[in-house]
Amino acid sequence: AIMLNPSNEKTYIERGHTKLYDRDDFKGAIEDFTKAIEINPKFELAYEYRGSTKNKLKDHKGAISDYNKVLEINPNSSDAYCDRGSSKMQLEEIFGAIKDYSKAIKINPKFETAYINRGLAKHEWNYLYDAIDDFNKAIEINPYSFDSYFSMAQCKEYWKDFEGAIEDYSKAIEINPYSFDSYFERGECNVDLRKY
Repeated sequence: AIMLNPSNEKTYIERGHTKLYDRDDFKGAIEDFTKAIEINPKFELAYEYRGSTKNKLKDHKGAISDYNKVLEINPNSSDAYCDRGSSKMQLEEIFGAIKDYSKAIKINPKFETAYINRGLAKHEWNYLYDAIDDFNKAIEINPYSFDSYFSMAQCKEYWKDFEGAIEDYSKAIEINPYSFDSYFERGECNVDLRKY
């Protein structure tokens, strides 16, 4: 398709997407996304995908730069705020990450991933009650949110609410019975409660 129409930016996006997700050819994906941007400098999706690819290569500052460009083009992109927050978390810019996740939630109040990620960031700062609030919001959106139950259990375990943690680990196991970590952590809580 590129041979037939080398000026079609969407063709480069499709090929880059295949390289990124089907072939793990990150360098090739970045080249295709960059080519799409050269053809159309306002192509939001090309920056978004290139940012995701840079994150996979651990070029978090480069990813942030691409997400900034997405937000210049579309200031209401909840995905770009959430993804930029994740890049900031990798750089240990926790406050900046929380701000980005909050902006994503303000734009899209049903954005489960943004609530989970903000909860994880708050957990990093030991704002455990606030983190649990975010995990509960994610569960309201998706009652089968494994990540929310597991992360909430970790918060409860941290402040020694072992019974609450066991309950949440058990719910996580119901959702994903193959989660070794959930069984292990639930067992640790039972040991702490002397229930063995």
